Amino acid sequence: MKNREINEELVRLGLSPNEAIVYIKLMEVGTERTKNSAYALAKNLSLPRATIYLYLERLIKIKLVSQYIVNNRKHYLAENPRNIEKDLIEKREGLNRILPLLEELRLDKKNNSFVRTYTGEAGVKIVLDEIFSKDNIQNVHELLCISNPLLSKILPKGFPQKLDKLKKIYDIHTKMILVSSADAKIDDVYRNDSHRETRIMPDNYYFDGSLYIHNNTVSFISLAEEETYSVIVDSKTITSMIRTFFMCTWDLLEERN
Repeated sequence: MKNREINEELVRLGLSPNEAIVYIKLMEVGTERTKNSAYALAKNLSLPRATIYLYLERLIKIKLVSQYIVNNRKHYLAENPRNIEKDLIEKREGLNRILPLLEELRLDKKNNSFVRTYTGEAGVKIVLDEIFSKDNIQNVHELLCISNPLLSKILPKGFPQKLDKLKKIYDIHTKMILVSSADAKIDDVYRNDSHRETRIMPDNYYFDGSLYIHNNTVSFISLAEEETYSVIVDSKTITSMIRTFFMCTWDLLEERN
């Protein structure tokens, strides 16, 4: 009964039911190596080992689990549950930052603001197709974007190159901030050319997502969750604000050759 109550509370705090079960089990087995491998967890919890790895990966990401290797086998340890509190504080701070934006979206009727949300790879393609649609592309003179190379991996083959050609055909200049580690391979679609200037975000500001700003629209793409999410915000006020943040960041970054 005790574990059931803990599981329910962990789910309320943002874990999936199975993530909560895995975390509780790791708390119980501690450092006992015969019970804290992925194989042992899968067997004891009657869950597929492939999904156990997904749960562990998520728990590691939110700092509730750590891993170590003994004899070429990975073992897992439950971290201090106080890390849940730290995660909630960070989420609260994030919520406080975006609440004014959400209120502006709700109240900004005279600017006809509205938000559209999509899931999956198809949603990402909808975002980019809309920017480069026949009805819209002739009105786009400058494109500001924060791009993560992970994005190109979920797009259809040749799609980034197709968009690159359209930008040159319609004379669209792009300012691109690349979110990548310093030693990551940079594809041609991210290099400087006549229609694109690229700057690189420092490694310690890495995040799994991309952002596009054009006209009075800003689009967000999240690549970090199990499901990809895309959000299009049509708002003159919000787009102006995000554009200002972007240009401030842009001016602080070093130019690339």
